[in-house]
Amino acid sequence: MVWLKPYMVPEMLDIEVPESMMSQKPANYTSYANHLQDVKETKEKFEKAKADKAAIRKAKRGPERSRQLKMDVSVTVGDSVSTGNEETEQMEHQIESSGTVT
Repeated sequence: MVWLKPYMVPEMLDIEVPESMMSQKPANYTSYANHLQDVKETKEKFEKAKADKAAIRKAKRGPERSRQLKMDVSVTVGDSVSTGNEETEQMEHQIESSGTVT
């Protein structure tokens, strides 16, 4: 969506506007059609930059992020120091012996 700026009104609606509003027209403004094209190109550049940034973040995480996270949790629980809690000790023993908790 693009809003009509005051300096666009005469071109689009054939209605005169005060000179004070026309003086707000940027030096690079040529026509409404060109303005729409500029808006489209700017939006495409922004979306591409956003997608590129997301791809870089994903590449840094690695392809097996969820699998690695599960392994990290398993190792952390398996290597943890006993707290004296009987249920926790049973879970730690199950992980050490079978690799899973039942």
